[in-house]
Amino acid sequence: MNKLYVIGLVLLFTTSCASLTGVQPESASQSLHPETGCFDLTSLPDDDRELARDLLWEALDEVGLYTILDTLKAVSDVRSFRYPAIEDFTHADPVSNSDTNNTLHQIERVLSVLHCGSIHFVVTPFSAVYDGERYYQIRVVNGTVLNTVLTTYPEFWQNWGFVSGSDAATIITVVEYESRFNRFRGYGYLYGYPPHAVDFFVDAAREQQDTGDFVTRDFVQIPAYIRETGAFVYAVPKGHELNEIDEQLKNNATKTLEKYRALRENNSIEHPEKLIRYLLFKNNAAVNSN
Repeated sequence: MNKLYVIGLVLLFTTSCASLTGVQPESASQSLHPETGCFDLTSLPDDDRELARDLLWEALDEVGLYTILDTLKAVSDVRSFRYPAIEDFTHADPVSNSDTNNTLHQIERVLSVLHCGSIHFVVTPFSAVYDGERYYQIRVVNGTVLNTVLTTYPEFWQNWGFVSGSDAATIITVVEYESRFNRFRGYGYLYGYPPHAVDFFVDAAREQQDTGDFVTRDFVQIPAYIRETGAFVYAVPKGHELNEIDEQLKNNATKTLEKYRALRENNSIEHPEKLIRYLLFKNNAAVNSN
């Protein structure tokens, strides 16, 4: 798990994203009623339901909170996992391949029901292979916010034919396999950081490539439920003073986190899907549905 954490941090610190400040996309609660189903896990067998709830808690306790219960991030990472990367399929181990196949099928079954309005989960592969293993990332996506990102920066996304309504998993995979600077900017836009942070990071990476000198920087930290630092974080120039966009982002995140923390620590709602319904729909009927 240490390597998974390191890879997550690499992605986190090497990406920045366009701000959605001033944009209030439609939330799940505006487009969906609880009786129509929101993270309805009743069709899953026990093992699958347990995994589904684990993923929901992991998302909510980390930065997925700002994708599921807010509009600050179009995409948030939830969990990484890995399997051996096979180069020569002629000599692939059929037993190992079978185990991988079974696990991936379970993940697909679980992710197929992890949706609520425009919010859904996807799994995508990393392009790089580490020590003979390929890593995969489960992510939560707010489709309404993603559409805002796509329409805010059309010149960038239309390079690959992406427009409002394009498939999230396809977008993420294309970004992952893109050239270095497009990858940095693309992940940045998806992960919800302010535009000045995106531009700084990409420009700093270009400068380092040209000169060989690392560009010093500071970091803006936005806490998650499970940790105060290293969660929702982006790079800024050394000595940067928080501007209006930074302050608004932190304030919005703090309000969402406080609401979640109060309910999470109250222990009155046992399962994450019911906690989500309660906060989205603001009524007890949402908790009791499904």
